[in-house]
Amino acid sequence: MTDMWGDLVWAALADLKTRLILVLPGILAMLTLAVVGLVGAWIAARVTRRIAQAVAFDRRAESWGIVAQLNRAGVQKPPSQVLGLIVFWSILVLFLSMAIDALAIPGTGRITEIFKCPLSPAHFIFYVNSLQPAQEQVKPGTKVLNTLQ
Repeated sequence: MTDMWGDLVWAALADLKTRLILVLPGILAMLTLAVVGLVGAWIAARVTRRIAQAVAFDRRAESWGIVAQLNRAGVQKPPSQVLGLIVFWSILVLFLSMAIDALAIPGTGRITEIFKCPLSPAHFIFYVNSLQPAQEQVKPGTKVLNTLQ
């Protein structure tokens, strides 16, 4: 009876060893991609922020009305820092989706496909429009002109 239990334990440990050997390259690739993405995103965000400050992006954004829109949305950071954060998170999400794909877990391919689409001008316009607050609600009793008629 004890020989059977010992054989089962040793067989389970041997099976664990073979599974670990098969999974370890994917885990190392995932960790490498995550670290490279984090470092690359941090560097790209700093460079973007420095370039934005060098070309006086904050002053220009204020004259364009972007600062007022950001303040209305509750964002108290300068536009150059907001731009740096957008760059940071965009790169990090891209690399983290690649890191998840590196594990080769069945079913994750469809989830990570969302983050691999290139940013087009339409995506940027949608993002900028989502920052704008909704129009004020019409008070009861106020006439509203319908421009569709």
